[in-house]
Amino acid sequence: MNTLKVTKSSQNLICIEWHVRWKALNNDSSIVSIPFTMISGQNPVAFALQFRPQMSLSIYSSESGRSIVKLIVESLEKKKTSVFFFNNWALVNHFEKIGDIPSTECELRIHCSITWLGLTTDSTSQDMSELPVPSVPLDNTYNPDLYMIIENKVLPAHKLILTCHSRVLAASFATPINESGRNEIVINEVDYSTMEIILGIIYTGMTDDLDDIETALKVLKTTERYQMLTVKSVCETKLQLSIRDDNVLRFLDEANRHNASNLCNTCVEYITARNGKVLSHENLQKFAEGRPIIKAAICNLWFSLAKGLTITEV
Repeated sequence: MNTLKVTKSSQNLICIEWHVRWKALNNDSSIVSIPFTMISGQNPVAFALQFRPQMSLSIYSSESGRSIVKLIVESLEKKKTSVFFFNNWALVNHFEKIGDIPSTECELRIHCSITWLGLTTDSTSQDMSELPVPSVPLDNTYNPDLYMIIENKVLPAHKLILTCHSRVLAASFATPINESGRNEIVINEVDYSTMEIILGIIYTGMTDDLDDIETALKVLKTTERYQMLTVKSVCETKLQLSIRDDNVLRFLDEANRHNASNLCNTCVEYITARNGKVLSHENLQKFAEGRPIIKAAICNLWFSLAKGLTITEV
């Protein structure tokens, strides 16, 4: 038996379930999975698994990077869960004793979750620079039918395009905006430069401005306010790739404020995988008090890791 299926796939995250038949073979025998691919930005990262009867596992990948790996191995009525943090993920990574050696032939279920935290190579071809949304053959200044008034400045746009990206703006466009016939909308509580960056992302697909953390956090807040889900998702991905020990708690708090569940889940995974170097499990629970998005992320992660948890930094 050698059956692999992808149970979840999104930007920088892939979860698989692999069923293999364990039996006592010689030390040179192994089982190799079919390859599976994660998308990070616009870059595919390919993986494959190799299992050996001594209960060891190797993960092969096409790129080097930073990552969190969760392994759950189930055999008969036994279950072992491990979390690994890789600050420099190699092209081949070996995991020994991922579970107890069964006393008899049986089916093993290996659940593997890989959260990608960014490449460690310098290749510019691997840089996440464009947003994968349909190209728009014009810019926001070409024959606009909408004028956004922000900080007494005018930012031109097109209602049809913004309707496709913002639920809030789409609802506001359902009625005439200005009785004079000039379609104007006043945008409050958002600075001009932030909205200009968001329009740049929508119209061109370029996301370089989000490499700046402060800018990305402002965009995250604005995209949640105006329900710009596509741009928000890309912003979360950019922030996920910027997670470090010295900013993960801030990111976690901002993720809770702006309902950024993907970013929140990755921050909780990161803190857990760091095994007390950022925050102890007890203090993480205290940090989550009054922050429902964080509490939900902790419950989901720790429930999945309920039995036999070991945490390793590599």
